[in-house]
Amino acid sequence: CSVTVEKKGETMEQKIIEILKEHIEGLENAEVCEDTQLIAKGLLESFDVINLLLVLEEAFDVELVPDLLQLEDFNSPKTIAAMIERCRG
Repeated sequence: CSVTVEKKGETMEQKIIEILKEHIEGLENAEVCEDTQLIAKGLLESFDVINLLLVLEEAFDVELVPDLLQLEDFNSPKTIAAMIERCRG
């Protein structure tokens, strides 16, 4: 699953994949798709999630309240996108 899309037509999931590759050590050259199981495959750890929160908030102009989030929200780029949409209200 290769994701190469122009930024203009980029989906939220594709933007999340780009962010993951930029900000999570070990993912820069990994193959990451919308359904990649980030936590189950050990690609994303709890420490990464905390760092990722700040980046996602800035990138998507949304407030992600840690108390309202579950680790499962970070299972895949698709679940991260759903969480962002949920937090946007």
